[in-house]
Amino acid sequence: MSTPLLRLYPTGYRRAFGDDIAEAYREATEDAGRIARFREAGDIVAHALRMRLRLGSAQRSGRLFAAAAPFALAATAAYAAFGLVSMLADWRLSGNPDFLVPLSFVIIGCDLVTVAGAVLALGGRFAAGARCAFAGALAEALSLVLVPLSAGVLLPAAAVPYV
Repeated sequence: MSTPLLRLYPTGYRRAFGDDIAEAYREATEDAGRIARFREAGDIVAHALRMRLRLGSAQRSGRLFAAAAPFALAATAAYAAFGLVSMLADWRLSGNPDFLVPLSFVIIGCDLVTVAGAVLALGGRFAAGARCAFAGALAEALSLVLVPLSAGVLLPAAAVPYV
């Protein structure tokens, strides 16, 4: 195993478990391809970062984040579900389909991805579901920030010849 990867770990942890980490990395990448070696190196970097930030399962902060993660995921899903239900209720009550606005398509899609990811995560596939829910929430937040910032900057293709 490369020394720079081991140096990412805190000194005490590296002294105690460095040989085990190097051996596990060697066994995992013995006959592996380039992508598998890159993935294993990424896993080691992520684990070293968790150890540096004291977010491992042996520390109190790591246990706190692990206990709070399902609740944060449920709150994110509830927020996304509320957004979906309120948009459909507005359409039903007013008769004006708000979701015909292009930004609304993006928001509905992001909310659906977030809710689907939360259901997937709380149903047992936590890693994949949490990533999906995070991607949906991040995409929604970015679209809500970037669309107003680009108002007037990005012209529709039909308006370009008249500028």
